[in-house]
Amino acid sequence: MVLNNSFMPTPKKIGKYQVQGVLGKGAMGVVYKGYDPFIKRTVAIKTIHSNMLASDIADEILARFSKEAEAVGRLAHPNIVAIYDYDEEQGLPYFVMEYVQGRELKSLMLEKGLFSVHDVADLMGPVLDALEYSHSYGVIHRDIKPANIFVLAGGDVKLADFGIARLDDSEYTQVGSVLGTPNYMSPEQCKGALLDARSDLFSVALIIYQMLTGQRPFTGDTSQETMHKVVHESVQRATELNPTLDERIDRFFSMALAKEPKQRFQTASGLKHALLRLQEPAPRPSALKNWFVKYRAPTAVGCISLVLGGLFLQVQNIQDRELEQEQAVVIDAKLQAKIARILKVAKAHMLVERLVAPQGSNAYDAYQLVLDMDPRNQTAKQGLAVVEEKFMARLKALQQADTSGQAKAYEELGKTLFPENPIWYAN
Repeated sequence: MVLNNSFMPTPKKIGKYQVQGVLGKGAMGVVYKGYDPFIKRTVAIKTIHSNMLASDIADEILARFSKEAEAVGRLAHPNIVAIYDYDEEQGLPYFVMEYVQGRELKSLMLEKGLFSVHDVADLMGPVLDALEYSHSYGVIHRDIKPANIFVLAGGDVKLADFGIARLDDSEYTQVGSVLGTPNYMSPEQCKGALLDARSDLFSVALIIYQMLTGQRPFTGDTSQETMHKVVHESVQRATELNPTLDERIDRFFSMALAKEPKQRFQTASGLKHALLRLQEPAPRPSALKNWFVKYRAPTAVGCISLVLGGLFLQVQNIQDRELEQEQAVVIDAKLQAKIARILKVAKAHMLVERLVAPQGSNAYDAYQLVLDMDPRNQTAKQGLAVVEEKFMARLKALQQADTSGQAKAYEELGKTLFPENPIWYAN
């Protein structure tokens, strides 16, 4: 009979590893600080409570434990706590993982309260990088929460505890189907439905919301009440809880915390990109808005003001829709693949100096097509700058060769394609 190790003294050794103390205890087991005497490395050793193996779901628990080792063992990413070894000691399974010296994000959140958008991006960006990587290998974390995110002394961030991770290609069934922490579950996870990577992204968005507002989005007196709110209720506008936030934050959360997975950000990289954009200054008010604010007054021009005010609201709504469309562009994986293909075509056109002709099959048109789909694409912007530079050099050569007819036609084309080039205003 194996004794319940939750009540036993700290062992001196587990396998070949020397035990140096207890790092933490949880519902399933204990994590010890250990030392590998052969390669002289400090490690963390995760064990399982022996009483869990005496329960009716022992097989499920063991499968869950081994799945963590399998899931993380095949991942190698700087923002994921690494797994080194897996074995058993007197019938008790354990695995050895990277020893992380840092603080849980949970304790930082309790200490700091509110975070700036910049700090949130710095802390959650690496987490999203880790998820982008794990999702590419078919590994869904399923328990994203502040206690599983570690911030190291140097500022690095590590994602830990894939204990209930699900492998996409596995038929393994989770205990009760709704494992996880209710405050950070997705709606589909609360309902016990089939999960994919978008469930992890919902959990990340919940943490971001809490960091920016100081409040958990969904809370209840019981787990069942919390999960009911996650499934059926909308979050309070973040700007109402923290008026210093830009209103774009509310649009961000309306997508990031959508109840339906298909309406959310579809990839971790898409969510990260949208988060990084929130650090940028808000779009400047239009000249029309400035004029309206300056001159509106309850005078004889009131009717005109109302018309202009209505027009401004339409313009503002258009700007809001454009911002939402830009965010939607970021998350569409198929569109990103299409953009990548068009950029390759543009590069090929550049190599053979097919800059602006023939129409529809040249570098200029290809880069413009990319910018129509993704207005912030830096590769396309830089490509257009090179096209413009080469075009102007070719125009100068034509002018010097005194082929006036061809040079004149080329100049007219240049004014159409590059109307802001200072050469047109030199004389």
